[in-house]
Amino acid sequence: MAITLYTNSFYTTIHSPTQEVFMNYVLQPDENNQVRSVNRFDGAMMQRAIDLPLRFGLDEMGKKQILLALADLSEGDRFLLNAYVPKQEEDTEAKFYMKIVHYLNDGASRSPEQAQAAAKYDFMDYHIVSREERSS
Repeated sequence: MAITLYTNSFYTTIHSPTQEVFMNYVLQPDENNQVRSVNRFDGAMMQRAIDLPLRFGLDEMGKKQILLALADLSEGDRFLLNAYVPKQEEDTEAKFYMKIVHYLNDGASRSPEQAQAAAKYDFMDYHIVSREERSS
């Protein structure tokens, strides 16, 4: 299993067991043991990541990956977690998720649903057809 964390400027895929450690100790699930797909970064989150012990399958490389992902965030920034794992560097779906994060953090105070709608609008493929093209 894996999750991909999308920030303002990049994304990184976190694989098991690092994923479980990140979700349980850095993000802190709610009372139903659920983690939200959109989270707001705060300094305590970074401190929990720094303080992560190398156990439960977490190795030094996994810890560095978590710290690198969080280092891109400023206090109050929102980020997105998604189960989609990008297949290549220039992945269209990954760009779509990054666009959602852009709209979450652009100062307009959008809800996750509003940010998703704005991102969908950006990714629509418009093809204007002339009358001549329609008739043929």
